[in-house]
Amino acid sequence: MMIKGFANRESLRLMKEEPDRANFLMSPAYVNAWYQPERNSITFPYAYLNPPFYNLKYPQAFNYGGQGGTGGHEIVHGFDDEGVQFGPDGSLSKCMWHECGWMTSKSKDGFRDMAQCVVTQYKFVNNHQNFRLKTVFLFPGLIRENTLLENYYCLVC
Repeated sequence: MMIKGFANRESLRLMKEEPDRANFLMSPAYVNAWYQPERNSITFPYAYLNPPFYNLKYPQAFNYGGQGGTGGHEIVHGFDDEGVQFGPDGSLSKCMWHECGWMTSKSKDGFRDMAQCVVTQYKFVNNHQNFRLKTVFLFPGLIRENTLLENYYCLVC
Protein backbone atom coordinates (compact mmCIF):
# COMPACT_ATOMS: atom_id res chain seq x y z
CA MET A 1 0.00 0.00 0.00
CA MET A 2 2.87 2.36 0.82
CA ILE A 3 4.57 1.61 -2.50
CA LYS A 4 1.40 2.42 -4.43
CA GLY A 5 1.03 5.67 -2.48
CA PHE A 6 4.62 6.61 -3.32
CA ALA A 7 4.06 5.80 -7.00
CA ASN A 8 0.92 7.97 -7.05
CA ARG A 9 2.70 10.89 -5.36
CA GLU A 10 5.62 10.57 -7.79
CA SER A 11 3.24 10.56 -10.77
CA LEU A 12 1.52 13.69 -9.49
CA ARG A 13 4.87 15.38 -8.89
CA LEU A 14 6.00 14.60 -12.45
CA MET A 15 2.74 15.99 -13.88
CA LYS A 16 3.40 19.37 -12.29
CA GLU A 17 6.93 19.66 -13.69
CA GLU A 18 8.15 20.49 -17.17
CA PRO A 19 8.89 17.26 -19.07
CA ASP A 20 12.50 16.18 -18.66
CA ARG A 21 13.60 14.49 -21.88
CA ALA A 22 16.56 12.90 -20.09
CA ASN A 23 14.31 11.12 -17.57
CA PHE A 24 13.86 7.61 -18.90
CA LEU A 25 10.44 6.56 -17.63
CA MET A 26 10.66 2.82 -18.29
CA SER A 27 13.18 0.08 -17.63
CA PRO A 28 15.71 -0.66 -20.39
CA ALA A 29 14.60 -4.28 -19.92
CA TYR A 30 11.10 -3.40 -21.21
CA VAL A 31 10.56 -5.27 -24.49
CA ASN A 32 8.56 -2.75 -26.49
CA ALA A 33 9.00 0.59 -28.23
CA TRP A 34 6.77 3.56 -27.51
CA TYR A 35 5.89 7.10 -28.52
CA GLN A 36 5.49 9.81 -25.87
CA PRO A 37 3.47 12.76 -27.20
CA GLU A 38 4.37 15.02 -24.27
CA ARG A 39 8.02 14.65 -25.30
CA ASN A 40 7.41 14.07 -29.02
CA SER A 41 9.85 11.19 -28.80
CA ILE A 42 10.14 7.54 -29.73
CA THR A 43 12.01 5.16 -27.45
CA PHE A 44 13.56 1.82 -28.36
CA PRO A 45 14.82 0.35 -25.06
CA TYR A 46 17.89 -1.86 -25.01
CA ALA A 47 15.86 -5.06 -24.57
CA TYR A 48 13.96 -4.38 -27.79
CA LEU A 49 17.20 -4.12 -29.74
CA ASN A 50 18.11 -7.73 -29.01
CA PRO A 51 17.00 -11.12 -30.35
CA PRO A 52 14.47 -12.04 -31.47
CA PHE A 53 13.68 -8.46 -32.56
CA TYR A 54 17.17 -7.46 -33.69
CA ASN A 55 20.38 -9.37 -34.21
CA LEU A 56 23.59 -8.48 -36.04
CA LYS A 57 23.62 -12.02 -37.44
CA TYR A 58 20.21 -11.55 -39.09
CA PRO A 59 20.09 -10.36 -42.70
CA GLN A 60 20.03 -6.55 -42.78
CA ALA A 61 16.58 -6.60 -44.39
CA PHE A 62 15.14 -8.37 -41.32
CA ASN A 63 16.62 -5.84 -38.94
CA TYR A 64 15.66 -2.81 -41.02
CA GLY A 65 12.20 -4.19 -41.73
CA GLY A 66 11.43 -5.08 -38.14
CA GLN A 67 12.78 -1.92 -36.56
CA GLY A 68 11.49 0.24 -39.42
CA GLY A 69 7.98 -1.18 -39.08
CA THR A 70 8.01 -0.57 -35.36
CA GLY A 71 9.43 2.92 -35.82
CA GLY A 72 6.78 3.69 -38.42
CA HIS A 73 4.07 2.49 -36.07
CA GLU A 74 5.36 4.79 -33.34
CA ILE A 75 5.69 7.78 -35.70
CA VAL A 76 2.04 7.38 -36.70
CA HIS A 77 1.07 7.86 -33.03
CA GLY A 78 2.18 11.48 -33.44
CA PHE A 79 -0.45 12.00 -36.13
CA ASP A 80 -3.41 10.03 -34.81
CA ASP A 81 -6.40 11.65 -33.09
CA GLU A 82 -4.46 11.92 -29.81
CA GLY A 83 -0.99 12.77 -31.11
CA VAL A 84 -2.12 15.80 -33.13
CA GLN A 85 -3.19 17.46 -29.90
CA PHE A 86 0.49 17.97 -29.02
CA GLY A 87 2.82 20.46 -30.64
CA PRO A 88 6.32 19.72 -32.01
CA ASP A 89 7.86 20.42 -28.59
CA GLY A 90 5.39 18.09 -26.86
CA SER A 91 3.22 20.86 -25.43
CA LEU A 92 -0.47 20.02 -25.15
CA SER A 93 -2.49 22.24 -27.46
CA LYS A 94 -5.68 21.90 -25.37
CA CYS A 95 -7.70 21.11 -28.45
CA MET A 96 -9.26 18.21 -30.27
CA TRP A 97 -7.77 17.19 -33.61
CA HIS A 98 -10.38 19.08 -35.65
CA GLU A 99 -9.69 22.33 -33.76
CA CYS A 100 -5.88 22.29 -33.56
CA GLY A 101 -4.31 25.49 -34.77
CA TRP A 102 -1.12 23.92 -36.08
CA MET A 103 -2.99 21.82 -38.67
CA THR A 104 -3.88 23.49 -41.95
CA SER A 105 -7.45 23.37 -43.23
CA LYS A 106 -6.32 20.95 -45.93
CA SER A 107 -4.76 18.67 -43.27
CA LYS A 108 -7.93 18.75 -41.16
CA ASP A 109 -10.08 17.93 -44.20
CA GLY A 110 -7.75 15.07 -45.17
CA PHE A 111 -7.73 13.69 -41.63
CA ARG A 112 -11.52 13.91 -41.44
CA ASP A 113 -11.88 12.10 -44.80
CA MET A 114 -9.42 9.41 -43.77
CA ALA A 115 -11.14 8.97 -40.40
CA GLN A 116 -14.54 8.60 -42.03
CA CYS A 117 -13.10 6.07 -44.46
CA VAL A 118 -11.76 3.98 -41.55
CA VAL A 119 -15.09 4.14 -39.70
CA THR A 120 -17.00 3.17 -42.86
CA GLN A 121 -14.58 0.35 -43.68
CA TYR A 122 -14.87 -1.26 -40.25
CA LYS A 123 -18.55 -0.53 -39.73
CA PHE A 124 -19.43 -3.66 -41.68
CA VAL A 125 -16.75 -6.00 -40.32
CA ASN A 126 -18.27 -8.97 -38.53
CA ASN A 127 -17.42 -12.57 -37.81
CA HIS A 128 -19.46 -15.73 -38.29
CA GLN A 129 -21.45 -14.98 -35.11
CA ASN A 130 -22.55 -11.60 -36.49
CA PHE A 131 -20.45 -9.73 -33.92
CA ARG A 132 -19.85 -6.15 -35.02
CA LEU A 133 -16.79 -4.08 -34.16
CA LYS A 134 -17.39 -0.96 -32.10
CA THR A 135 -15.41 1.41 -34.30
CA VAL A 136 -15.78 4.27 -31.82
CA PHE A 137 -13.63 2.41 -29.29
CA LEU A 138 -11.18 0.97 -31.82
CA PHE A 139 -10.84 4.12 -33.94
CA PRO A 140 -7.33 5.34 -32.90
CA GLY A 141 -5.83 1.86 -33.27
CA LEU A 142 -7.51 1.33 -36.62
CA ILE A 143 -6.02 4.57 -37.96
CA ARG A 144 -2.50 3.59 -36.86
CA GLU A 145 -2.65 0.07 -38.24
CA ASN A 146 -4.25 1.09 -41.53
CA THR A 147 -1.68 3.84 -42.05
CA LEU A 148 1.13 1.33 -41.67
CA LEU A 149 -0.52 -1.25 -43.90
CA GLU A 150 -1.10 1.37 -46.58
CA ASN A 151 2.54 2.48 -46.43
CA TYR A 152 3.81 -1.12 -46.59
CA TYR A 153 1.57 -1.76 -49.59
CA CYS A 154 2.88 1.36 -51.36
CA LEU A 155 6.47 0.23 -50.78
CA VAL A 156 5.88 -3.26 -52.12
CA CYS A 157 3.75 -2.37 -55.14
